[in-house]
Amino acid sequence: MNLEPAGARGTGDDHRSVESSPRWIAAVPFLLMISLLAGTPLVLPLAGRHMGLGPTDFILVVVAFLSPWWWRTRPPVTVATVTAYAFVAWCLASAVFWSVDMRRSVLGTGELLKAVLTFLVCYNAFALSQRELFPRVLRLFNGILAVQLVWGLWSMVNEFGALSFFGLKDAVVTPIGQSNFIAIFFEFGIVYELLTRRKGWLAFGLLQFAALLLTLSRGALVALAITLTVGSMVALVTHGQRKAAAVLIGALATAGLVLLATPLGQFIVQAFDIIDRSATARMSLWSAALTAVSHAPLTGIGFGAFESIGGIRDTHSTFFELLSETGVIGLTLFSLAAGAIIAASLVRAWDGRVGEWARRENMALGLALFGVLTHSMIEPFFLNRSAIWTAYVLAWMVAVSGSAKRQTETPDVDLPLRGRSGIAPPMSSAS
Repeated sequence: MNLEPAGARGTGDDHRSVESSPRWIAAVPFLLMISLLAGTPLVLPLAGRHMGLGPTDFILVVVAFLSPWWWRTRPPVTVATVTAYAFVAWCLASAVFWSVDMRRSVLGTGELLKAVLTFLVCYNAFALSQRELFPRVLRLFNGILAVQLVWGLWSMVNEFGALSFFGLKDAVVTPIGQSNFIAIFFEFGIVYELLTRRKGWLAFGLLQFAALLLTLSRGALVALAITLTVGSMVALVTHGQRKAAAVLIGALATAGLVLLATPLGQFIVQAFDIIDRSATARMSLWSAALTAVSHAPLTGIGFGAFESIGGIRDTHSTFFELLSETGVIGLTLFSLAAGAIIAASLVRAWDGRVGEWARRENMALGLALFGVLTHSMIEPFFLNRSAIWTAYVLAWMVAVSGSAKRQTETPDVDLPLRGRSGIAPPMSSAS
């Protein structure tokens, strides 16, 4: 990759490709993320199954046709990217060669292929755009999602009056998903705001925490508490991040106070007394997943095929779902990819040769994704409807981690605060 500053005369391929790439590429991540919130309003019958289509799918079709103009900057070859591609390839192979329900598996794998396309185009967009594109889109995405959440709750309560805990959870419905699922987006946003501390971080963090409470997701609160605790310990031993540790500890204490001192918080805390209902249902699903994988421990029954034998869409756990559908091999590839990208981000955050902005961004992304991974142990995520969002986040993580790595080799390299060029080629000044 060319290490000359943007605008300098050079002969590196990445430099020429970035300068010749169209400016509209930077708008694609915004369009993809916001269109996700519209859900899939169009449902088509396909080979005896139903396939949902939404505006995101149509945007991706257009993007695919325009690929000669946007695929100028290729993501780096790392352990994380190689294992992620291998995982998608394995899922595709399972759908074609050994799935117990090929039609369902093919539809499920289609979501992963859309995620790969999203990853590639978003990485190219981040190569052109300023460093504030990702957080601005993330804030807008979670803001709109919060409005949809409040509107859904208000409409249901206004129509039916007082509801039980599970009645209210069923009322938490948005076009993209329901209660526990949408809580994960807010989890990620809260941790990211606390650790990056951009302008307005406190207000956006509090708003997302309020939205998280409205989802009534107990698992999200537990996962958030684990992430804040682990994050504070990581920050304490990380160069220059003692303030981040104090912020996380303060956030953990504040969250506990809100849960104990507010009516909504007390309502959620009391709901932990009836957690056995959720636990029993999950244990039954996980038992069914283990039974399924026992017949094909290495390969699984085929990606996306659990519903055909379990009678329900998923196992309520990303890990049990992958184990049953893709076997030990698929689960290992997924775990390696997730672990590698988180580890890469945290290693960059610990490196004293990396600039302050890059260290802070890498730590925020690594710990926020760790929180999502923690919650996904009891709630399916990363796959299906959330695959495109996941690809968007991973594209930014790879971009930021790569920028930090180049700083260790060329200390004056950093992503720009403003300007046309971004991750490729690196800029000569860090703000």
